[in-house]
Amino acid sequence: MLTLYSAIRLYAAEHMKKLLRNTDGQTMVEYALLIVLVALAVFVMTPSVTSGISMVFSESSSALGKTWSGS
Repeated sequence: MLTLYSAIRLYAAEHMKKLLRNTDGQTMVEYALLIVLVALAVFVMTPSVTSGISMVFSESSSALGKTWSGS
């Protein structure tokens, strides 16, 4: 039983070393985090941008209405 435990521990140690040296997945995680941060920023900024655009169109519509009505 001790031999089996030693073999499993040695196998796990070898694979753990490989996992710690392998950084291929690291860049994928970094890109995923960047995408999440950008999406969060867009989600947070959307209400202010939407209200700003709405205000511009509202003011433009009022100005055009005054121009066309002759006031």
